[in-house]
Amino acid sequence: MTIDYDDIVHADLSPLQDASKAWKKMGDRYGTLHTHYSDHVKAAVNADTWRGYSVLKFKDQARTTLEEYAGARDEARAVSGQLDEAYTLLKACKDFVIEERDAAEKFGMDVDARGKCTINLGKMDDDKAETYRRNQLAREETEQAWNKRIADAVKATREADENIHRAMVAEPDDGDKGVPNGFNGALKSDVGAANADRADELYEKVKDGDKLNAKERDELTSIVAANKKDPEFSRTLLNSLGGPEGVIKTHNKLDDLAYFDAKGEKKDYLSLDRGLATALASATGKDSDGRTARPGAARAFASQWREEMKDVGLKKFDLELAADEAGGQKVRGYQSMVSLMQRSGTKFDGDFLHGFADDIRAAEDPKKGGDKDVWDLEGDFYGEKGKDSGVYDHSGKGRFANDPLDGVLDVMSKNPSAATEYLDPGTGDGKDRLDYLKNERDWELVDKKITQVSPNGMSQIVQVGDEAAPDVRSGYGAALEAAATGNAPGTDAPEDFGTHSKAEIRVFEHMVESYGADAKHDPESIPGNLRQNMANAVAAYPHDVHDILGVDMDHSNSSNATDPNGVSVSDKQMHQFLRGISEDGGAFRTVHDSQARIIAEDVAGLDQQDFAGKSREAMNVTVESGRTMGSLDEIRASVLASDRDGEIDRNNWNKTYQYHAFGAPVTGIPYVGDSVQRLIDVGTGQHAAALNQDVTNKTREQLIEYYSDHGYPRLRDMLEERARETGVPQADLQDAGSNYGQLRSGAENAYNAGIGSTQRNAEGFK
Repeated sequence: MTIDYDDIVHADLSPLQDASKAWKKMGDRYGTLHTHYSDHVKAAVNADTWRGYSVLKFKDQARTTLEEYAGARDEARAVSGQLDEAYTLLKACKDFVIEERDAAEKFGMDVDARGKCTINLGKMDDDKAETYRRNQLAREETEQAWNKRIADAVKATREADENIHRAMVAEPDDGDKGVPNGFNGALKSDVGAANADRADELYEKVKDGDKLNAKERDELTSIVAANKKDPEFSRTLLNSLGGPEGVIKTHNKLDDLAYFDAKGEKKDYLSLDRGLATALASATGKDSDGRTARPGAARAFASQWREEMKDVGLKKFDLELAADEAGGQKVRGYQSMVSLMQRSGTKFDGDFLHGFADDIRAAEDPKKGGDKDVWDLEGDFYGEKGKDSGVYDHSGKGRFANDPLDGVLDVMSKNPSAATEYLDPGTGDGKDRLDYLKNERDWELVDKKITQVSPNGMSQIVQVGDEAAPDVRSGYGAALEAAATGNAPGTDAPEDFGTHSKAEIRVFEHMVESYGADAKHDPESIPGNLRQNMANAVAAYPHDVHDILGVDMDHSNSSNATDPNGVSVSDKQMHQFLRGISEDGGAFRTVHDSQARIIAEDVAGLDQQDFAGKSREAMNVTVESGRTMGSLDEIRASVLASDRDGEIDRNNWNKTYQYHAFGAPVTGIPYVGDSVQRLIDVGTGQHAAALNQDVTNKTREQLIEYYSDHGYPRLRDMLEERARETGVPQADLQDAGSNYGQLRSGAENAYNAGIGSTQRNAEGFK
């Protein structure tokens, strides 16, 4: 019978504890009987004084009886353990359902016996009640949201209950001990470990090349989902599958089934593969699920896993995707393992990721005895590049991590603190890793082959070297962004997204300085797949970057470090770095619009007194805003005026710029108020986009003159919009001698100064 909300909140779980104690007592009594039988009865049978056929017959019976006593003892103790765990787990589930109910009632809901929520306006303050009284849609959506929270808690309780039941009725193989269908001493006291046996049985079928029927797929999916947070289940399952080698074979078979041999059940097999990946994250990430403590269990398991992978990771395995790309080619164990890890719905532990990434590097780094060509394969293993995100995904062939180091860095980006620690230039290891990834590593992992025709007409395929894949460094870029920002790429930023730790700041400063130094001489030197991630990092330091671009001082001097993070980077270094990443139009748009947001916020903070009087605050805002806009327009001009590929390249740059929606500077950044958003729209809307048009055949100097006429008016319009909002008279807006007129003049002068300083700092630009 399916339990419902009312069953859960009124459940008396104490009988589970009583039953657990009774089963434990039973196990202890059978243990005593086992000891007595072994010491007295079986000992007598084994004595030299009893001889003949009868003793041989009785020895067999005595062994069977002793095994039954042992089986009864172990089974009773296992049941006791499962009941004890059931009480702990179900009590936590019940408490959570009650917490959700109480939270709903505190919000102003009535919760009925079925767990259904209905707004009670009488429980709310007048303002909140009036909101829901007037807005029926908001009322319905709020009720639905609370209904879902309680329904989810009830569902989790049901799943836990079913999982416990599954473990208690399990019949593991006891090696034919005792009498047939007798006591089963192989039953496990841990619910997760008990369920791992059945999960292993089904995964083993896949590993052996068999398909699962619908019932088996549903059962395995249910087991994996219910135990995804149980590391004991995960470790038992992974060891039962044969450790790393068995897991690799299972993953490869699941991929074969999903994409080649059982496409109709693709969704099911990918779900089972994600479950396997999540099990690995759980097994290596924590010692226990909070019920059964095993200090050091995760660390020991992770260490053993890494040690076995050092051998297995370089072995070759069958994978239809790779064979389909080039007949018969196989893949390395590390490539398959990282492909699996990328599918995990749970982030991996930082220490495990650090060691795993270093192990992969050791396999490829010649300085560490590795082979730089160890991962080379024929074929295209990359996904789609997002128009909005500007980065590659893992769709299609991109699901395979042909570059396992880049792949594990992508996995690390989901755990930002791990990425920061791994790439922190403030440590010797971090600095070494950054240097290896930037300057030393061989990123060309695709075997390049051509067909040659001999003079006698014979053709043959020959390898002519290696080349980089289109998605090269995409994982490194994601890890670099996460390390510098403390936020996983593509996820919503926290409210304090612009505030960072000292380690994150060190990563950001090193990124700007090291890649900016290269861009000084060649703006194209910053790899294409790093530019958008770097732009996202810049957008996560909006106020600091605004200080560097807008305030005329040497910020590389620690006494002039920026606010709020104390970034020590000069305007010259920042200009050179921004010029490099701006080779990508979308990356430039990200930086440009993040600064437009800061300018809009600053301008929106001015009041009528600021515009009417001689306000230092107002002048600082206009000057800093002007210098910032001027700097960015000079960088834009430098890109568009470069002689790389002429009009075609300009068109491509403009397309990537346009992909980023107007007025939405950075994905996931918290919402701003309507007044600020209106000013952002002025600075980033169609008027700003028009600056990229009609630039054909214009020199850099002509572009700057064009921007002075058409770029600066964005800031002028933002100031005028705010001044009108605060009630500044129209006469003052038109009077060049008024205080407002002086602010406007200061903004224009600062805009031109920003252009000039960026030009001076960019002497090496093309």
